[in-house]
Formats: sequence, C-alpha cells, structure tokens
Amino acid sequence: AAPPVVDPNARLDATNPFRLRVSNAPAAFITNLTFPIVLVPNAVAVTVINHDHNETQTFSGPLWELQPVEVRPTTRPTAPVSKMESPEREMFMSAGVSPLALKSWMRSNDLALMTVRNVTQRDSADHQQPTNLSVPGGVSSVKADGGPTYSVKALQLFQGEYLRGYQNAGTTARRIKATTVRPVAGISQTPAGLPEGSAEIAADGSVAALVPARRATSWQLTEHNGSPVVRERYWLSFQAGEIRSCTSCHGVNSTDQVGNTVATNSPTALRTLLEAVKQSAPQISAASTFQVWSEAALGVPLTATEDDDADGTANMIEWGMGSSPVNRADRPATPLTVTVLNSAGGRFASVSFSHSLTEPSARTIIESSADLNSWNTVISLGSTVTTAPGYSLSRVTNAGGKTETVTLTSTLATDQTAERYFRLRVSAED
Repeated sequence: AAPPVVDPNARLDATNPFRLRVSNAPAAFITNLTFPIVLVPNAVAVTVINHDHNETQTFSGPLWELQPVEVRPTTRPTAPVSKMESPEREMFMSAGVSPLALKSWMRSNDLALMTVRNVTQRDSADHQQPTNLSVPGGVSSVKADGGPTYSVKALQLFQGEYLRGYQNAGTTARRIKATTVRPVAGISQTPAGLPEGSAEIAADGSVAALVPARRATSWQLTEHNGSPVVRERYWLSFQAGEIRSCTSCHGVNSTDQVGNTVATNSPTALRTLLEAVKQSAPQISAASTFQVWSEAALGVPLTATEDDDADGTANMIEWGMGSSPVNRADRPATPLTVTVLNSAGGRFASVSFSHSLTEPSARTIIESSADLNSWNTVISLGSTVTTAPGYSLSRVTNAGGKTETVTLTSTLATDQTAERYFRLRVSAED
C-alpha cells in the first residue's frame, strides 16, 4: 500500500520539538510542483534527542521523510585520474618527491596537502573582503586608486573539534569548536614567531600546508603578529591522501583586482614543504625525474626506457617531444627526420624533430657521429639552448602551441664533413 500523504500545508504535531513545516512552491515561481512529506513505509518508532541551547528536546515516533528517493545498488564508478598542473609538477620534480608515494604516506597518516600559488590575488568581482594585499618583501596585488593595504605573512589553519559545551539534567553534550590544526609528528609547519597552526607565505605569494583529512577545516590570512586579515567564508574537508592546489584564494575568473590573469608561478612554498616532509618520510623520495613527471601528469608511474603505448617511441622520448606516452594515437608531430638538401651546388644534411614547449624539465639533445662510436652534441634544448658551430637553427611553433618543429641544417656540405649519423636523446634537467 502506498504510504499515507500528509497535507503539505498542515503543521506537524506540536509535540514534535523540531516543528517542521512544508508548503507548496508558489505558482509564481514553479507551476504544479509540490514537496509532500510522507510517512516512511513500515517505519519503526524511534527516539531522537537534540540539544537546543540549555534544553534537551526528545521525540519518539515514526520519522518523516522529505522527497523520498529510491536507492539502488550500482557498480562503483572508476576513480578519476588526478593530473597535476605544470607549476605544481615542477616543484615535485625539483624536490624529487613521488606524488603517489606522498599520497600513500598521507593516507596512512590521515592527512591531505593544500597549496596556493598566490594568496594576494582575488577575483576582480570580489569586493566583500580586503583586496589590497602584499607579502613583506615579496609580491603584492594593490590597486593604484588607493585604499588600505594589508600585509599578509601567514595562513592560519583551523579544524573543527567536538568539545564539551554544556550539561543538562546529567546529560553530557558536545559541540563543534574551531581549534588550530594539530602539529604533524616530525614536521614543523609553523616557523618561529608566527601564530599557532600557521604556514608561512613565501615571497612569491605561495603557501603550502598539511591539513587533517575528513575533518571540517578553515583558515585565515594573518599579519605577522597573528591579526586576521582575510577570513575564509566556508568550512571545507579533504580526503586522506588528497593533493589540492589552487591558483589563488577565491579564484580568478578572468582578471584579479589589479587586472592580472591567473597565477602561473611554480609555488616555492610547496617545494619547501615537500623537502621538509622528505626529511621525515624518506620513502616519498623518487630517484627518477621522469617517474615523478609521469605520476604527476598522468597519474601512473612509467619507466623511461619502456614504450607503454606500443607506438615505437620510448616513454621518455615522447616526454621530450611533446606527445603522450600512454596514448598510441598521440605521436610526435615530427619524428626525428634526416634529409639531404641540395643548395648552391652542394649537399647539406638537415635534421628535424619535435620538441615540447610545455615541459621545461625535459632536455632534448641531438648528437652526431662519423662512426657510431664517438658522439658530439649538435644542439641541447631545455630551459637554455646551446647549438654547436657549423649548423643553422630554425624553430617553428606547431598548431596548439604545445610543441615546436626544430630544424638543424649543416653549413658544411656532406663532402666537407665526416659526420653521417644522428641520434636524439632526452634527459631530465637538474
């Protein structure tokens, strides 16, 4: 039998201390839409106790259900693969920390990691909190039209704790109270002189901290003496092992308060924290920069010399050439190609290849040889570029702006040089 429906405009029994009342949505807003309260079918009477300030409210009887929804078992969806953006990846590679090993360590310690690139930035539409913010000796986001400027030195973190609040008729009750986050064993996050439970803001405006997992968490930006400047408006929670990164607090939609776009700096505070954690938990260290990149960018650990997508190009070579090592359809736009050009009555060797413009830690090197035993560097491409004498260089950015086609042409004719062989290598920058 269908459960009995209660008149949606009827007031619940006065003995119910929660005094719920549900009404139809006004027709001016939504037509023919009601929100009925129904009795749970075959409901068993239960007793509910609620503490209302200094009074204890008790209700016994069947529970009400608002907008009942049928719940059915279903197959658990595949967990999404977490992909870290380039600025944060750079700090993990620089610190030599395995993202997957760090996540495992944090899960075992019921922790999560949060990092922000520039806390001084606010969206241009945010006018409800202080917006003229600066870091002593570092970055600032201050409007030219004046107004007070606030100096921020630390991010103070709070967690919700159930603490004893009051007693009534011999019944002990608790309530949630904001307390500073507890220190992490073996890791000092609060430098001397800063408020308890604080993480220091770096000169580039970045901040990083370990926070408790599965617990209501909030924070505020403070001056050096602990005076609050900007308070977070919400309580948030993190999953154990989660790495959550933000470009700024109250993220930038298009431009910030001074007209700048989203922060793209690699957060130096993140590297500082990773180095500190590595000292206490050496198991999170990673010897291979390429492995760190694959874990951060793809969510999987790859071996540099293997070919996981079976496209004929080793994983690390694809990294340097700007293609995906786990997608067979994504191959280098220009594989290593050697041709001979006829010009001015001579024949000249020309070498072309793809080079990634988004992975500054991947250094692509072309070497030449006359006998396949002794090799000389022709060009080394990374954060800096060096080219050997005797070659002209051409660089053309490919569609999408993520890769470029690099062409090296010998200025010596083939009958004037013994070099006949070329090879491409990829290494990780220190």
